[in-house]
Amino acid sequence: MNLLHKLFRPQRTGRRAPEARRSVNERRRQVLSTAVADTLKSHGIPEYWIGAETLPSQGMEGRGLHLRLIVRNTSPKLLANLFALQRAIQHRLSQVDALSAAWLAGTSWRIEVPFGIDQTELPGPEFWRSAAQHVGVHRRSTARSDRPTLKAAVNERGSTRAALDMHEFSPTQPMLRHG
Repeated sequence: MNLLHKLFRPQRTGRRAPEARRSVNERRRQVLSTAVADTLKSHGIPEYWIGAETLPSQGMEGRGLHLRLIVRNTSPKLLANLFALQRAIQHRLSQVDALSAAWLAGTSWRIEVPFGIDQTELPGPEFWRSAAQHVGVHRRSTARSDRPTLKAAVNERGSTRAALDMHEFSPTQPMLRHG
């Protein structure tokens, strides 16, 4: 019985995996914290204006971390440069850990300002239309607008059946099982 027990007993190596994963994620959290702090300091941004949280993430590439940056100040200079700040943090992170692109699942932002600090009203639709025209953003990209769509074909042919016939789709056939 002792021989069978030795041959078929469960492997004990699996017990260490969660602890090892925790220590790897803890090291990654420290790396993220260092990258954020270094970036804020090197650019002269007060550290209490931006906070950081790390969240576990499970993606197609495996386990990793997600960085959530928390904005705690509504300075127009800060808000205008959030994307540049994110790029600077990611650049610093890649300097500290060259493999960070493999385990950093993403970055998100949360605006967290005390109630009553900034009570500006949201502009109306005309503001956004003029802003979109100024930047050159259109409802549909030019690459997609050149493609024929089923809706356009229906409008041209008068019915869905005529539009589908135009594309020469054959009727769906049942799949035959072999064997």
